[in-house]
Amino acid sequence: MVPELIAYMQRLELLAFFAGYPLLFTLVFIGEKVFPHHRTNSFRSLLPAAYALTATLFIIRQVFYASDPFTPTILALKIWAYLAILFWLPALRTRLFLSILHSLVFFGLIVFDIITGFLTPSGRDEIANDMKIITDSFLLNTASLATIAAAAFIKRCMRRTFNR
Repeated sequence: MVPELIAYMQRLELLAFFAGYPLLFTLVFIGEKVFPHHRTNSFRSLLPAAYALTATLFIIRQVFYASDPFTPTILALKIWAYLAILFWLPALRTRLFLSILHSLVFFGLIVFDIITGFLTPSGRDEIANDMKIITDSFLLNTASLATIAAAAFIKRCMRRTFNR
């Protein structure tokens, strides 16, 4: 019983960091279509860096907290999550759709939980947990995007100031 609970908690932790990114990605792209003359295009280009920041926060959390053993499935998901740090590289940062494809693995777990959750009475509680997790994940990814946008704005202002 205890190993299953630990694996479930680790799975929720992964979802809390990465499952909300596709929602943010979609929101930015819809914002670009609804407000074509606004600066949503600049937000779009910052999305992979925000995803990399979220991955960095996940790795920091793993270094300071994760000492529990995990199952092979969780290990594979964690390795997949660690690969998100590669979006700091400029070559991958320009590939928007690679970041969304990477995060769809975690979003797919939420979708799988929703589909299978309706089949069992305890599944409804799992769905409720997942909805809370995906909301928190969306907020975390939004905060990451806001942080990256603020850093880009400060960098741009400093460049304008010192290049005069």
